[in-house]
Amino acid sequence: MRNGETTTAGRREGATATSIHDTASAAALAVSVVIPTYNRARLVPNAVRSVLAAARESDEVIVIDDGSTDDTERALEKWRDRIRYVRVPNGGAGAARNHGVRIATAPLVSFLDSDDEWLPDKLELQRMLMTARPDILFCFSDFSMRDAAGVEHHRYLRQWPGVSSAVGDLLGDGVSYSSIAPLPKGRSDFLVHIGDLYRPLLDSCLVATQSAMVRRADGLPELHFGEKVKLCEEWWCFAALARKGRAAYLDCETFRNIGHTGDRITATETEHRFLTDRLTMTTALWGADQEFLREHGSHYHAVLQSLYLRRARWLLSRGRTPEARADLRRAGHPPLGLRALSLLPPTIVRGLGEFRRRLRS
Repeated sequence: MRNGETTTAGRREGATATSIHDTASAAALAVSVVIPTYNRARLVPNAVRSVLAAARESDEVIVIDDGSTDDTERALEKWRDRIRYVRVPNGGAGAARNHGVRIATAPLVSFLDSDDEWLPDKLELQRMLMTARPDILFCFSDFSMRDAAGVEHHRYLRQWPGVSSAVGDLLGDGVSYSSIAPLPKGRSDFLVHIGDLYRPLLDSCLVATQSAMVRRADGLPELHFGEKVKLCEEWWCFAALARKGRAAYLDCETFRNIGHTGDRITATETEHRFLTDRLTMTTALWGADQEFLREHGSHYHAVLQSLYLRRARWLLSRGRTPEARADLRRAGHPPLGLRALSLLPPTIVRGLGEFRRRLRS
């Protein structure tokens, strides 16, 4: 062989080595996308279309049909060669997501609700960030909300209950995304904030699951959505992940929450259920973390007291005075007015509560 020449065998070996390297690189960047759905045959096709528009060939899209009784399976027929459709008995969104995580094969995992949609560069933004920063366990972002009338509301995370400040500020100073990874075409630069999200999550739910990406193997077993609570299963999951590793907040929108007239769990559940679930989560997670309590115990107890007082007020407004008194005892040093109200006969308390609700309506 003359100097500078390559034999056919050599070219084949080089091509094979390059192919193996490319395949390994693609596998390392691959994402498993989990879409739980229940009786949303009309809505889930839009969610699937948005995911396929954002996905690479190496990604896998898993639709977990949580025991639908409508035409969900037929609605997804045209994409069956590009998705994994798995039907399971009805167990709720948390159980459906957990099943998706169990059967996922890619190193990264993301989630989308079947009535929402991703922006086209959602996966690229996050997969490149996670590749460039292996110290990050999970990342998440802001989002927009399009209401039932078609009006779009941007930067909607800041309008969530309990989110009183810019989410990025809770993680510390940000750096430009372009200093970490290349920006996708057409995407303006924005800040990325990286840090410890565990304490901020005690105060409010900051992570929209549809915006998140998690390192699947590193996240286990904490990458698990609560199946015994209905309104805090996502909050619980990401708080447990935040206790385990660092989070990154992308100060941009990566998905669109779609308003519609169909049932949503938040429209049918009560404040009492939410407060009960949150108390269960708070005591089981932060309340059992002795290291956290040594440093932030006073803040933890202040949050717990606030939750018990909120639930006591709700119980009093429904005339459920024995339960309210129990919560007031748990709160410790409750306001004198609430204590006095809890001692009145239930019929009087219930009537006062009904009168107040009519005044607000």
